[in-house]
Formats: sequence, structure tokens, C-alpha cells
Amino acid sequence: KSLASLSAPELNIILNIFHLDVPGRLNTQEKLTILKYHSGYTGPFGKYSFDQVLATFANDSKAELKFVSLKTTDGKVCAKAPECDAPCSVCKKAVLNGSGPLGDGIVCSHCSKYFHNACTPSPLDKKTYNILTCSPSYVQLICP
Repeated sequence: KSLASLSAPELNIILNIFHLDVPGRLNTQEKLTILKYHSGYTGPFGKYSFDQVLATFANDSKAELKFVSLKTTDGKVCAKAPECDAPCSVCKKAVLNGSGPLGDGIVCSHCSKYFHNACTPSPLDKKTYNILTCSPSYVQLICP
């Protein structure tokens, strides 16, 4: 479904992913406007209209609606749900699996804190990032 056509509960799930606490009295258009100006959203999706950004949901084992992904209709930008709802230890925004400012997450093997690769003092290049994050569990990533 496009963001423009989401139900109120679906939109609230998206807002929670971006750690936006908006008053319940706001209507859908007002909530979308707040999302539109959030830095975590504008970076990857800012040039797209709400009709051009698709949200995917699924039911979990308790039959509760869960966010799966956001992607653009042209397929150029995609952000997937984190395996857990952990904010980046540096910028405090959600760490999503996928490309873009909120993607490329790193989890420290020792303290279990999450980071965006781009938020670290020495971000890994794409090739190194892919090698490390797809490596066997004995290769450990530590806090940046």
C-alpha cells in the first residue's frame, strides 16, 4: 500500500519506526506531514510523493500487524524493518536493514548496541561492510 492510503494503525506503526511520538488527535494528512519533515524519512524518501512510497506489513505469530518494509515504486530506495526496534547509539534514529541513511546497520558483538555505518567515526566502505555483515559468527564487529 502507498503511504497515502495507509489506515491509521498502519501509519502509527510507520511513525513508531521513525521514533515519532505524534498526538493521536492528528489526522492522517497531519501525521504524514510530520513524517515528511523527519530527517530519517527525508534522506532516503524525500524526493518521492506519498503515493510513490509503498509500505509492506505482515502479521506476526500473535496475529499482530508488523512493519516489513518501505520501498519506492521505482525500486531505487528500500528500507526494511530492523530485527529488533533498536535505535542507533549515536543518532538515536531507527536502524533499518537496507540501503540509505537509515540502513547499513552494525551491531556490536560485545555490547549489542546498534549503529548506522554512516554514524561511526570511520564508516566501512560498501565492500567491507558486505563482507563483514555476511561473514560467519566468529568474525565479530565491535563498537566503532
